[in-house]
Amino acid sequence: MKYLKKILLNTLLFSVIQCDLLKREKGSIDDFSDYSKIKDLIEDISKDYDNSFNTIFKDGPIYKGEGTAYGSSTNGGSCMFPAKEFYKDMMYAALNNDQYINDLGCGACAVVISTSRPYKPIRVRIIDRCSECKHGDLDFSDKAYKALTNESPGRVKITWSLIPCDISIESYSALVQPDSKIKFKFKTGSTSYWTEFQIYNTRYPVAKCSVKIKDKYISLKRRDHNYWYREDNSSMGSGSFTFKVELADGTIIDATDVELKVPDNDEDGVYSTGKQTVTGGTKKSSFWKKLFKTILLIIIIILVVGFTLGLSIILYNKYARQKIEASTGKSLPPIPVPKSILNSRSFI
Repeated sequence: MKYLKKILLNTLLFSVIQCDLLKREKGSIDDFSDYSKIKDLIEDISKDYDNSFNTIFKDGPIYKGEGTAYGSSTNGGSCMFPAKEFYKDMMYAALNNDQYINDLGCGACAVVISTSRPYKPIRVRIIDRCSECKHGDLDFSDKAYKALTNESPGRVKITWSLIPCDISIESYSALVQPDSKIKFKFKTGSTSYWTEFQIYNTRYPVAKCSVKIKDKYISLKRRDHNYWYREDNSSMGSGSFTFKVELADGTIIDATDVELKVPDNDEDGVYSTGKQTVTGGTKKSSFWKKLFKTILLIIIIILVVGFTLGLSIILYNKYARQKIEASTGKSLPPIPVPKSILNSRSFI
């Protein structure tokens, strides 16, 4: 019987591991306590996180894992972004396989600190996948690892958080210029009969994309190396195109008049933008919108407090009345109601 129990226990444990239920613990905001500005930024981002990212980066925005380094490549990577732009500052990282989620992690920006070899916080952008890394792990460029630890490449404990790519943090400038257009890079060989493309220069990673064909939006699929395509491989036409792009934070970008510009190679910097409008997302609200929300919250609080206070007075009076009646053995007369109220229709 003991032997049978042992087999069952081991089988259950193996199943749990296989189902990826045993993951690293979540990162803590307290790990950023030595960096007050970064901590405030992450706390601000976290306010909308559950509603905006709940179907994508489910357990964030703060993660804990291990940091390693894999060299100083100046091209390539699973995301296949334009080399000149994405390798310019060499501050990049490969994301663990579990969170990479079929290229969805491509283009994500993160602020990272080391908890075992603390030196300085760094900002990196995800351009690759680390297939052997576990949940929460990041594999850095040698330059990024050195900036993080001031040591030669090794293995350290890290805590990191997703951040929008259009903000400056510490000594690092924004990787995406605020309010700039997203970019569409078509794959080499794309024609009016077969088309694939990437989307980059975004605040947050791209979650969904659809193309408008004959007045109807058709959802596109994403394959390896971050390319979007029609699932049945049918034509999108020769352009210009109309796309609807949704970012991980719920931002919607409607892009029209996007021209089919085909580069000479897949890491070229040739791209199209077209005309774009942006709605939704977690971008900071305007002053008046924040003021309206604050006033509305104050009104709700006043109403709740007033209702609670009024109910408390009614209940207290009822209790005091019952106590007096119980001690005297006599019923108190009902509370008089003014005739003006009795005769009014509103009272009826």
